[in-house]
Order: sequence, then C-alpha cells, then structure tokens
Amino acid sequence: MSRPARDRATQQPPPTSLSGFPTLVRPRRRLWRAGRSAHANPWWFDGSGAGRFDPIGTGQASCYLGTDRLAGLLEVLGPEMAGGAVHVDDLTTRSLYPLDPAHLPTLIANLAHRRAAGYGVTNELSTMTPYHRPQQWATALLGAGFRGLRYRTRFDPGPSARGLAVFGPTGLNPLHWPIPETTTPAVTLRRQLELGCGITIIDTPPLSTLPAAPPPRMDQTTGTRPGSKEL
Repeated sequence: MSRPARDRATQQPPPTSLSGFPTLVRPRRRLWRAGRSAHANPWWFDGSGAGRFDPIGTGQASCYLGTDRLAGLLEVLGPEMAGGAVHVDDLTTRSLYPLDPAHLPTLIANLAHRRAAGYGVTNELSTMTPYHRPQQWATALLGAGFRGLRYRTRFDPGPSARGLAVFGPTGLNPLHWPIPETTTPAVTLRRQLELGCGITIIDTPPLSTLPAAPPPRMDQTTGTRPGSKEL
C-alpha cells in the first residue's frame, strides 16, 4: 500500500455529525479588533464571503477578533507585510479596539483544541487558501448550533495567538453591542512589533508619494537637451 503524499493539503470537509465538538470557555480577558482609525464602530460583521470563516449561504456573517493586541493587529497587517516588513503608514492609519468578552455568545467551537483532531480538524484550516474549505467548516459549525469559532491565527506564529470568528447578521453592529470608549493607536505597538516580532517598520515615503523627477531642461537655442547629440 502506497503512503499518502505529505506535500499536499489533507484537510477534509466537516463530518456529518459535529456532536460533542470541543467548545471554548468564554475568555475572561479583553478581545481586540484592529481597524481603520476612521471607523468608530469595531463590531463589523462582513457578509461579503471574503473572510476565511464566513458561513457562506446562511444569511449570517463573521466578525473577526484577536485574543491579544498583537494577534489582532498581525492578522490585519499580514497580507501587507513583505519579507517581514511593513510601512509605518499601515500603523498610523489603524487603531485597536478593546472589546468585552462578556458580550460573546456562549457556544463557540474550539478548532485549537486537540480533541478537534478526532473530527478531522488540522491547522491547515487556519492557513490554507483559497477559503472554500474553512468556509465549509464555518457553515457546518453554524448549522450545528455554534455561534462562533476559535482558531489559530495565520500571521502570528506565537504559541498563544488565537483568533475568534463570531457569527451574526450582516452589517455594522447588528447586535447593538457596546462600543469601547477608548482605542489604542496601532503605531504605539511599534516597538513590540520590532523587538518582539522582529518586523521591520519602513519610514521612507512610498514610491507612489515621492515627487516626480523634473524633465531635463531644453536648450533654448538648439532645442536639444543638455548632453544630447544632434543627428
């Protein structure tokens, strides 16, 4: 019997029954959501289907949170980082919102629990692209009565970094949860990103904002540029 190839994705669809699937005890610490500074309400449930754990075709959407500030920020910055570097503008335009876990629903599936392996869960759910298979799992868990799921984060390799996808109606704060009165500017985490994560923060202006070089001056008598030869 040939051995299965190890250099391909092995994550399978969810099983028919998710009865007894491990659940998350409601966290006591604050949760964090990173967003644009202009956003005054962090409770955004995106129903576009662009998120990893969006429950497609259910009429529900997902709001994505981090279990700590860096986890929440790195999940947002991840696609913008190249070679472990990010531009400072990506920090100055964002804030982190502390959110009270008391508002979370009680039944949250825990994909980061070892017992989830018995249901066919692998860490590929947190890293694989495209998102079709993770969305299958989100849809199945919602159908099994879960109101969200806990998962390992893709862009924070730290041992304790986790994310939460909370299910709810599509839109801006459809559940009318309280909005935090204070926020943390993402740029204040610069030293933690540099020292704790080894990420390079680029301060130079992006090429798109640099002034264009002036065209060479024309010689008013010959109509040629300095240094050019007439043919």
